Amino acid sequence: MAVKVSVIIPVYNVEKYLRECLDSVVNQTLKEIEIICVDDGSTDESAAILKEYERSYDNVHCLYYSERRSASQARKDAVLKASGNYIMFLDSDDYLEQNACEVAYKAIVSAGVEMLQFDCVVENCGHLPAERIAMNQKAVSPRAFKRITGNLLQACFIDNKFSFTLWNKIYNGDLCHRAALNVNDGYYPKANDLYLAFFILNEAKSYFAIKDSLYHYNFGRGMTGHNTLSEADFSLCCQSARVYHAISQYLEDFPDKRFDCQNALTTIKKNLMNEQVNKWLNNLGSENKRAGLTSFYKAWGEQPFEIIGDMANILQKKRTAVAKFVNDNIATFEFENRRNIRTVALYYRNISNGGAQRVVADLANKLAEYQEDGEYVYKVILVTSEQAGYEEYDISPRVIRYHIPSKKESAEDYCPRAQALWNLISNYSVDLFINSMWVESLSLWDYLAIKFHPSHPLYFVHAHNFCGYLWGTETSRIEELNEFYKIVDGIIVLSQADRYYWSIINPNTYYIPNPSFALNRQRGKKLASRGGTVLWLGRISKEKQPVDVLRIIERVVAEIPDVRCCLVGDGDERLKQNLMTYIETHGLSKNVIMEGYHKDVKPFYEQADVFLFTSWYEGFPLTLFESASYGIPTVTYDLPWLEYYNLIDGWYSVPQRDVQAAAERVITLLSDQTEWNERSNRIYNSYKEYASINVLSEWVSLFKQYEAGGLPKRFRSSDDINYLLLSQLGSFHTMAVVDLRKKLKKEQKKNENLKRSFSFRLGRFLTAIPRKIRSLLRNK
Repeated sequence: MAVKVSVIIPVYNVEKYLRECLDSVVNQTLKEIEIICVDDGSTDESAAILKEYERSYDNVHCLYYSERRSASQARKDAVLKASGNYIMFLDSDDYLEQNACEVAYKAIVSAGVEMLQFDCVVENCGHLPAERIAMNQKAVSPRAFKRITGNLLQACFIDNKFSFTLWNKIYNGDLCHRAALNVNDGYYPKANDLYLAFFILNEAKSYFAIKDSLYHYNFGRGMTGHNTLSEADFSLCCQSARVYHAISQYLEDFPDKRFDCQNALTTIKKNLMNEQVNKWLNNLGSENKRAGLTSFYKAWGEQPFEIIGDMANILQKKRTAVAKFVNDNIATFEFENRRNIRTVALYYRNISNGGAQRVVADLANKLAEYQEDGEYVYKVILVTSEQAGYEEYDISPRVIRYHIPSKKESAEDYCPRAQALWNLISNYSVDLFINSMWVESLSLWDYLAIKFHPSHPLYFVHAHNFCGYLWGTETSRIEELNEFYKIVDGIIVLSQADRYYWSIINPNTYYIPNPSFALNRQRGKKLASRGGTVLWLGRISKEKQPVDVLRIIERVVAEIPDVRCCLVGDGDERLKQNLMTYIETHGLSKNVIMEGYHKDVKPFYEQADVFLFTSWYEGFPLTLFESASYGIPTVTYDLPWLEYYNLIDGWYSVPQRDVQAAAERVITLLSDQTEWNERSNRIYNSYKEYASINVLSEWVSLFKQYEAGGLPKRFRSSDDINYLLLSQLGSFHTMAVVDLRKKLKKEQKKNENLKRSFSFRLGRFLTAIPRKIRSLLRNK
């Protein structure tokens, strides 16, 4: 009797379920089948049960391994032994419908394809949540009931048209034989089904699916009932990397196959790593996470920076949880005590068109030129992630430039950036890395890429902005940064308010003001008793609120028609267009000039009579200090946390967005010479005192503090009531943001459904002609 279907069953320690499995096969309605079981060195009664069935049924044939060799070897040996025209795979703790072989056989013969998928029933055998069962049901059920031909690796792994799962399909026997010959002998304890499936899909050229549920997948059998993994369990999970390496070696040995297979293999690696990294984060006990990283690293055989890159790609939205893990294992990343700081790297995305950019460039220059006893002390590397822009700030020839991939370039693949940072630390022996991109989403991964280096350099955050800004954003960054800032070696801030806030998170927080910038200044003076020039200078961006400048000037013009206002700066194109439209529609073309970006802003300060500042938030606004260096009376929106208010005297402050109050102050200054002189003197004299602060010496003193005693002693922030308060508020903020996003997504879906409705489309059709006529009339 010719064998129509061979059913292959790998067996290992399943005495509780094996009889149910075997009974479902020996009682199949299709009689022309053979059943090949392979006992993989079981230590329970599984082998004895197989021998019992082998004696009772002529079509049951068994192989017995004396030691465990994995299901990969079992399937390979069974496939090569099989004589059936078609092959099906069955896991030994699952079972088939009684007519499964008959229905599958007739369907694949009728369809004339090399592989055919059928549906299954996912049984909840582990008291698991219904959502998880539904997710698995969706994953293993057919998705496209049509003939698929061509590159089935791409159809499966790239186009996601069907799953690679072995047991929910029937295959051409010759196809399986050819595929099995490419599977290496050996122990592949995890992802072994994927190993054989890869070569089957590589060989196969046609696929079809039917809706019949022929297989019962007993999901949860053998599970412990909870999601916590031991170190040994996770280490075993990591062994799926062996399958990836084996397939990679196959493509090395047969390069002509690489074109059709490489994209699928890349996806396989991503999926395997995704599974392992998420199990590391979510299922591995905290006491085993550090050892788990070692298992992960050894299994994949990658450099530490590559592992960080992989983790970043997978866990980009779980940075808070990763930061918490790092905090629990902070000793791994500590700076070596009493080590001299001689090489300093400073990072900002670019060094043009911005106050933070200017500060970073200036600090790099000052550190590079700093000498003691006639000798230069520091080697300085300026790290940027964007290509050199127009009008960069001047850089000392002693400063080394270094480029890393940008945030945009790293969004899909962080690995090149991780390698660039690793190479930076290795090639220049960096002792201290100062990150001035204080809220960049890549900062945690940058920290890990740098700290995983064997030299463990110091990592500082140089926060250029006010901490309270985060509470006004519709993101979950507060909770994340609370955790991330706990683990950095030092935080340098620009206000005492910031120092107080962040010192609750991390006691190693220090206030160092920004340096003063000499502009070859000449003391400003009032140019006319009426009229005059108002200056606004900054980046054209939302938080600077430049539209308010126009609203203020509009009110000033009502009292002083010939007033002149210069808006100096560049930025958001849409916002610039809005400004120009406002100027034109409100009749301000003779009063307001959009000057654009200028590297040399000295002429604008020299001509200004009043400086106007309208930001919503700032950390240390350089333009306020620059205007003070010229003695220009200033009207500013109230930002009470700024050190400007403590360092400089003589300004006018008005409530946020109170354009009427701001306009009245500007009018007073432009109309009252005595008031103007008194304000100018106070601002200029207080600036001279601020300019005497030796900011560089404060940085050098901080470095020496770390050199002398290593990292200052940490305390358990979780025991501090202030930290608990900030932490809880941050958590509430995250929940509120997540809830808001869900509501917005729900509304968007409702609107999309409305647009697809018949009534909406009918309405659009009926109003198409009136809308066209209205558009034509508007454009006349």
